[in-house]
Amino acid sequence: MRDRRRVNGETREGRTRHETQSVHRSIGLVVGIVVLMCPRVQAQTRVGGLICGDTIWGLAGSPYVVDTSILVACDSTLTIEPGVELRFEPGLGLTVGHVTFGRGTLVAQGSAGAPTNPARSSST
Repeated sequence: MRDRRRVNGETREGRTRHETQSVHRSIGLVVGIVVLMCPRVQAQTRVGGLICGDTIWGLAGSPYVVDTSILVACDSTLTIEPGVELRFEPGLGLTVGHVTFGRGTLVAQGSAGAPTNPARSSST
């Protein structure tokens, strides 16, 4: 049943409250289905270049996608926490220490339950 109202001298038909609630439920159902069907987008942190300062890569920023080769130098330390995943684009790598930029240190110690995982990126 339609609801009739006079607005500015005109008779307009509108939806009843029950019809409006039904439409809202239908929209909510469709949105819910779309969200469930979409693949999960995982946050990622893009990293690369010269590291000249003590740096920690934690689980909250994982996975770390290496998009330019990494050089750990300048007497700094890169610490990779347990469970962190590194994804290297093809042809890229990580170097610790350099003749020009000085020494560097890499600390990456995983555990049986939370290994540190370097891998080739699947994005390419």
